[in-house]
Amino acid sequence: MASKTSAAAALCSACRASLFPSPPSASPHRTSRRLPSLRSPTTTHRRRTYATTSSSSSSGETTPPPPPWPSSPHPTPYEIFGMARRDPYAKRRFHQLVKLYHPDTTPPPTSSSLSPSVRTERYRLVVAANDLLSDPSRRQLYDLHGAGWASPYDDENHLRRRDRDWRHQPGNAARNATWEDWEAWHEEQRWRQRHPGAAPPPGPVYMSNGLFAALVVAMCLVGALAQKNRALAVGEQYVEFAEDRNADIGRAVRRSASAAAGRSREERIDSFVRERENVAYRYRPGRYDDAPSPSPDVPGAVEEEAPRLRGVKVPPP
Repeated sequence: MASKTSAAAALCSACRASLFPSPPSASPHRTSRRLPSLRSPTTTHRRRTYATTSSSSSSGETTPPPPPWPSSPHPTPYEIFGMARRDPYAKRRFHQLVKLYHPDTTPPPTSSSLSPSVRTERYRLVVAANDLLSDPSRRQLYDLHGAGWASPYDDENHLRRRDRDWRHQPGNAARNATWEDWEAWHEEQRWRQRHPGAAPPPGPVYMSNGLFAALVVAMCLVGALAQKNRALAVGEQYVEFAEDRNADIGRAVRRSASAAAGRSREERIDSFVRERENVAYRYRPGRYDDAPSPSPDVPGAVEEEAPRLRGVKVPPP
């Protein structure tokens, strides 16, 4: 039994020697040289770090405090984040404002005096400003046209105001109506491109302001004198017309008076009848000057007309 155990041990040692040969011993007469290792390189285990607050960092840099809330009743996204239009977007500022105004967080001493509704409204504005500034396309659209902020009604009013402001800006094309206006406008734009930042060239000056004002005053005086002369002429014409009319009426009265002075009673009655008939027949003089022609169809028409014209002298035919 002991012989079997010793034989097994010898066999195991032989197998171990064949499987794991011992490294050759270095010769004392040869220069020792390190052979490249065939084993895989050892991985360096680094300690994983986590985000810490600025007070625990060893760099010594302090994070700037969150910006104060703007005093404007309608703040812009840039005012809420406390940044200029050319500043890059910073996510850190959004995190600071969220921690400061989130309704579910404990308010810090600086904002503890705010009511929950005010903090909620400010948090809503912070989120809306972050959505706008974090998107480059929406931010560019807001910078150019002011769109994407506040309610749609405010956006429409803002666009209307921008359109009205554009029409009053110098160098705009809102008042170009004819091809001469467009030609002058294009010439001005080309001059601005050739001379950026310089004031546009002055237009042609035909006269000074004082001379133009004097010319306007002189034209007003000439017009006033012309109107005065015209009024005087019209007044004189009216006076002459009234005098002529009165003279004609006086002459007619004198003629009728002189004619009635030498008439007999029958002549005066005849004149009265004529005037009465003229009044009845809308003043048609000479209606009964001619003798009435007898009607061929009705015999005795002349005899029937005679009683109606009693007292009227009919001239002989």
